[in-house]
Amino acid sequence: MDIEAIIDTLQTDKKVKDGKVRFVLPTQIGAVTVTDQVPTDVIRQVLRQMQAS
Repeated sequence: MDIEAIIDTLQTDKKVKDGKVRFVLPTQIGAVTVTDQVPTDVIRQVLRQMQAS
């Protein structure tokens, strides 16, 4: 998995607004939060953890 390619591809997603990727995150069953406050370093860390699994 090419983590940097994934990060680059995220920037082309339709959910990008003002250069920030917006994520729809579940908070509980049937409820979500939309946020653009997910730092790129956190995304990289999660992808590395997924790669290690």
